[in-house]
Amino acid sequence: MSVIIVAATIIVALGVVMVVLPRRWMGPVIAVVLFVGVVVTVVPAYAQTNCPPPTTAAATTAATTAPTVAPTSTPPPTSSTTTTSSTTTVAGTAPTANGDDEIVALSVPFSVDVLANDDLGSPPATISTFNIGGTCPAGVSFDPGTGVFSGTLTVFGIPCLLTYTLTNSAGSDTAVASVTGA
Repeated sequence: MSVIIVAATIIVALGVVMVVLPRRWMGPVIAVVLFVGVVVTVVPAYAQTNCPPPTTAAATTAATTAPTVAPTSTPPPTSSTTTTSSTTTVAGTAPTANGDDEIVALSVPFSVDVLANDDLGSPPATISTFNIGGTCPAGVSFDPGTGVFSGTLTVFGIPCLLTYTLTNSAGSDTAVASVTGA
């Protein structure tokens, strides 16, 4: 359908709408008429320009047959360029240390594995540094080989703190484990 015919049809439809329909219906009806006019004009034009042509057996055969190229007398290039690149990557993944907050009974021995909630990464991280702080009583200890923080707390409500760092070839991370007597 040509654009002129569609435009004329829209104008006639709008004229009918203005004469026949009550005023409150004019806005929605005009919008519908304009929308239909645009669809009738644009969709066929789009389909004609952007759709592939129908496929026939001859067209399929021609499309799948490789073209024949005549040999040329052009000599091969006399020089060449080679490009190389290298990338350095760090093997593995860095560890993620997650702090622990434990509440333990007073005057009862405790034992907390501070590595239980940690992601040791790849290759597995080890504890490279640690520090026991806060108000820890004598006898509280930490084994960096196993990750076990242990002892007996004697003071109510004041945390005993262990700061430790996990390290592997991909990186390191530090966390604080807190044990509080209750």
